[in-house]
Amino acid sequence: MNIALEKFNKDFKKFALDNNFVINNIDVYIQAFTHTTFANENKMVSNERLEYLGDAILYFLTGEYIYKKYKKMPEGEMTKKRINFVCANANEYYAKTLGLDKLLLLGVGEEREHGRSKKNVIADLFEAFIGALYLDHENLNDCRMIFERVVFPCIDNNKIFDYDFKSELQEFIQAENKKSVEYRLIHEEGPAH
Repeated sequence: MNIALEKFNKDFKKFALDNNFVINNIDVYIQAFTHTTFANENKMVSNERLEYLGDAILYFLTGEYIYKKYKKMPEGEMTKKRINFVCANANEYYAKTLGLDKLLLLGVGEEREHGRSKKNVIADLFEAFIGALYLDHENLNDCRMIFERVVFPCIDNNKIFDYDFKSELQEFIQAENKKSVEYRLIHEEGPAH
């Protein structure tokens, strides 16, 4: 077995013990923590498909929590609130709070390029982990337990991860003047991104 995978197995078992969940199938967690670069170097499957599943679970559990907690909040406000807690900044925070970034399996080049500290890499890892946790237990109970530790306290404390200044400005102007905002590009410089 690959040395990195041996270390992962040992470290992840400790992580599961510390976080009070049972590992039924270590392979699904190996996939969740396998970045594309590591997968390519080791002929493995990356965590991208699990990100998809975890993202859906993140939206659902966060939406469900907001729906139950804020009984009089209108749909539009609930949507805005949920967006704040399911963005890349939030996912990165959750992953680092749990220490998932320390377990990530990266390719040699990505490790050299500090992939372990790239926001999108770590944010995607949180989603993949949630997807794996769901598949391993075939229910949402352990996912909820993780959310109770890292996601729901952020909602309760109104932590700001993704403030949308443009929408705030538009809402303010429309409330004051009943007019819409028009945007015009004045100047563009620098390389195309």
